[in-house]
Amino acid sequence: MYVAVHKDDDATIYEVNFNSSLIAKLAINNANLPEGLNTIRVLDSDLNQIAERLMYKYPTTLVACTIAQTAQTTGETKYSGIVNHPNMNLSISVLPEKTLSYDDTNDIYSSLLLLPYIKDSQKASGKHYFTALTKSKIYELDLFLLSQKSKYEWYNIVKNPPKSSYTFDMGLTLKGTVPKQAGPIQFAKVRLYSITSSIDETTDVNEKGEFTFDNLLIPDSSYVNFTLLRKGEKPKQLTLYPQLLNNNKKFSKVFMPKTYCFNTVMPGNEHIAPTVLNDAIELEEVKIEGKKLKYANILGNGNLKGYKISEMQANMQNLLNFIKTYGGFDVVDRDGQVNLYGRSVTTIHGGRNTPVVYIDNVRQLDLSMLPIIQMSEVDEVYINAQAIVPSVRNNVGIVRIYLNKGAKAGKKNTTPDIILKNGYSKIVPFRNVGYLSTQNEGFANFGVINWIPNIMTDEKGEFKFSIPKTGQKSIKLLIEGFSADGKLISETKIINVN
Repeated sequence: MYVAVHKDDDATIYEVNFNSSLIAKLAINNANLPEGLNTIRVLDSDLNQIAERLMYKYPTTLVACTIAQTAQTTGETKYSGIVNHPNMNLSISVLPEKTLSYDDTNDIYSSLLLLPYIKDSQKASGKHYFTALTKSKIYELDLFLLSQKSKYEWYNIVKNPPKSSYTFDMGLTLKGTVPKQAGPIQFAKVRLYSITSSIDETTDVNEKGEFTFDNLLIPDSSYVNFTLLRKGEKPKQLTLYPQLLNNNKKFSKVFMPKTYCFNTVMPGNEHIAPTVLNDAIELEEVKIEGKKLKYANILGNGNLKGYKISEMQANMQNLLNFIKTYGGFDVVDRDGQVNLYGRSVTTIHGGRNTPVVYIDNVRQLDLSMLPIIQMSEVDEVYINAQAIVPSVRNNVGIVRIYLNKGAKAGKKNTTPDIILKNGYSKIVPFRNVGYLSTQNEGFANFGVINWIPNIMTDEKGEFKFSIPKTGQKSIKLLIEGFSADGKLISETKIINVN
């Protein structure tokens, strides 16, 4: 007979000989077992399963953390923490101490270490078993696993192995075809470049002129460029229409849960829900401040309308659209050759007037760099479409562009911009609901004080965070996370608020 001990892709097979005895003893060194939940199967000579057993091998050490209060301000309390493992990615949920919304059978330990291997078991408090290494906890977990079955049947492992039905779901797939007018494609490569998304990748081109980029993590509506690369030749710009595949996934867009407000009183009033503001915006304070323009007092800018570029305007990602909308100019862009024209005044020769354009106080005779300047690179813009400019060219109108510190207009980029739609959406920061009160029973039962979804510790395992004040004397912290080498942490801490 045989004994198979396996977990994931680690497996060891032991041969058992009974000889003339009816009992055979097999000793397995604990050091030979992979860390985590192991499945032990007893097989006959035809490799048919006779019995199975689940057993968990504990790690030598568990990841834990300590929290300490460091400071207080008017609206929040600051804390520092340290984890006994470096470079952890943590998530901290902050709830009232007596909350009823916390499910202690649902944590990262059970979701990743136990439930993926157990058949028909929906709940298991991994935190209960793995928070502290004690003989009683190890014995208790062993009894629990003794009554469970493996999710993966031996017959399917041997006779019916899984088939690859779905493509790798990490990132998106971009496919395209090199146009025939681009020239020979033998031994050629295609470069994908996006300055806004920090992507610079190359891939091979097949005999049909097709190319593929796999596993792209690219934001929605990103501007990209394609260039054909051939050894010994200058890179050649490409104008094409690529396909972005594998993007019809619900997890590629930000999850937006529906908000429900209810007031249900159960017998004994132990399940009172918190009361929240409906169709109202709660303002903690109102602060009015002007946006000071840096270059308003520079000679020549006094008669121009100045604009401080806001975050919303920066998301436009197109300086030409801004000049067209706020300046009143007509914009003509023909294959990278850009011209600006006034909308009403013509020259004495019957031609259209054009403005003069400055970037960081340097006059631009060639406007072809304007399409490649992103609004996020622009600090301020000053425009006057009717300004009279002394010039033999009868120029009318002035556009002055000031870039952020460190940004440069650069050389003309003749590679056309292509917008990729339906990429990954940006992460929406957590924003708590507005509670009418944080001192009632409803908030104590189901209220949320804060959620910090992403905290990175340093090489020493240290981190900092802050919690808004809600008048609670004590709070509950749910701390979960993982490290780059796969270590997990899941802890619940009760903190007294001083």
